[in-house]
Amino acid sequence: MFVDLPGVECIVDDILVLGENDEQHDHRVRKMLNRCQQMNFKLNKAKFELRVPKVHYVGHVISKDGLKVNPEKVRAIQEMPAPTDVAGVKRFLGIVQYLAKFIPSLPDVSDPLRKLLKGDIQWHWDHEQHQSFEELRQLVSSAPILRFYNVNEPVTISVDASSKGLGVLIQNKQPCHMDPELSPRRKVDMRKSSVKC
Repeated sequence: MFVDLPGVECIVDDILVLGENDEQHDHRVRKMLNRCQQMNFKLNKAKFELRVPKVHYVGHVISKDGLKVNPEKVRAIQEMPAPTDVAGVKRFLGIVQYLAKFIPSLPDVSDPLRKLLKGDIQWHWDHEQHQSFEELRQLVSSAPILRFYNVNEPVTISVDASSKGLGVLIQNKQPCHMDPELSPRRKVDMRKSSVKC
């Protein structure tokens, strides 16, 4: 419905209008409202917020500083008890996976929990699984703010590969020290892949 309107994002029934300044923002809001009127799409006045410096949107908080994890999600994860069965592990990993962009080491840290999901593994919860669970909860609570990409700044692309996964880091400003553990990783089966960096 809004795919052709710049600065207008829509997921399910949440609409987000972005602008670099008030004038651009207001222009985009008018276009979005006109489209809603044309399509006979009704909006909830109680949920309507205009020109807010930060917004809670699909599990995240968006502000001029960037994207961060919604504190309510962090609190929910902190209050989750340790899983007692496979369904509990799936539930926990599903929630944490949604925040993967904030947890670069997710594949490595979650490996002991993911092993419990394999069909031929008998359920067992010991120190290794508990440590993985606690470390993931800590990583969620200390998740960084992700800065928005700026097309006007130079780009640095860093890649990383190991026997446990592949990683890539795309950023505007190169830090003094690039730690490969800071890059998002994707779990891969190295027996089926060849890796070249």
